[in-house]
Amino acid sequence: MEIFRNYELFGWKKLNYNDEFRSIRLENKICVITGGTRGIGIETVRYLLKKNISKIITGSSQLNIDSNDDDEIENFKHKLLSKSGLKPYEDRLIILPLDLGSMDSVEKFADTICKMESKIDYLVS
Repeated sequence: MEIFRNYELFGWKKLNYNDEFRSIRLENKICVITGGTRGIGIETVRYLLKKNISKIITGSSQLNIDSNDDDEIENFKHKLLSKSGLKPYEDRLIILPLDLGSMDSVEKFADTICKMESKIDYLVS
């Protein structure tokens, strides 16, 4: 559509993310991304990991919500990291079961994070 080619007519600004976010320091920061295993979420994970964020905690509905099977989670994480080229960042990514359609799952996800961390710096939902 022609209208979006001239975005400056509306006062919109095209962001150059490298310039906009260059001064933001992500070392010692923790981010929770509710859908960080697919689509825009995995791209957000990739960007933040490459920008040196300390830790990302993300949820996935592809994991069995009622399971506490660490092997299932590690296998899923290994496949995701291998497929997305993020294997070098393995120690900074934590994946937990999360079904946003289930309040029980959301509460369990939040409780798990509260037990792991005393604070969260960023939330991407």
